[in-house]
Amino acid sequence: MEGEGSNTMEHKPLKISLYFAHDYVESELVLKDKNVVVIDVLRTSTTMLTGLANGAREIIPTDSIASAGMIGRNSEGQALLCGEKKCQAYRRFQPRQFN
Repeated sequence: MEGEGSNTMEHKPLKISLYFAHDYVESELVLKDKNVVVIDVLRTSTTMLTGLANGAREIIPTDSIASAGMIGRNSEGQALLCGEKKCQAYRRFQPRQFN
């Protein structure tokens, strides 16, 4: 029985869109005024932890291949450059398995 002060809320269907990579988002407008959750944990974190477990002193994530190259050139031969884009290893970096 609904009386004074009762709360009746209208439930709207929840729509969730799932994108496995940013390349699948057609336009930034698709995300405008939306709540967005980004999870990029599994591959990156696993690679970082494996590198550290196998002797890497530090890992320096960069936002571009050019930035990584600059760090490598300034490292006096102490940097191991590793990276990938779209699940493909960058061919100019040293291919390396961390195990």
